[in-house]
Amino acid sequence: MKNLMLKRKGDLSALKEVYALENMIFKKESWIIDMLKIELLFYNNSEIPIIEQNGLILSLPFFRKLLIECHILNLGVFSIRQKDGIGGILLKDFLDDFKSISSVFLEVKKDNFSAINLYKNMG
Repeated sequence: MKNLMLKRKGDLSALKEVYALENMIFKKESWIIDMLKIELLFYNNSEIPIIEQNGLILSLPFFRKLLIECHILNLGVFSIRQKDGIGGILLKDFLDDFKSISSVFLEVKKDNFSAINLYKNMG
């Protein structure tokens, strides 16, 4: 990565940008804006860290912590940056931040080979 990537906590000020990226990445299967808003506002155990570079949001990892478990709800990378290793960096950082978590759960579509390979490579 040539330019510095920044990580910040997602909040309502980023809702429109988060929603636009969600639609770009996941198209028909994207979350609706109200679901994103609820995650940002009402769940104390939910987080949507925003990864950005030069003011452009690159990734949206959504997760929910529940005691000693963590559920990865969504992990998407801006389409033109999907082959740059950002997903692997995010997943490694995520797992390093939650070493005290005993289980991490996620679901992936059986035809999403890029995601399956990423998850297998990360163990």
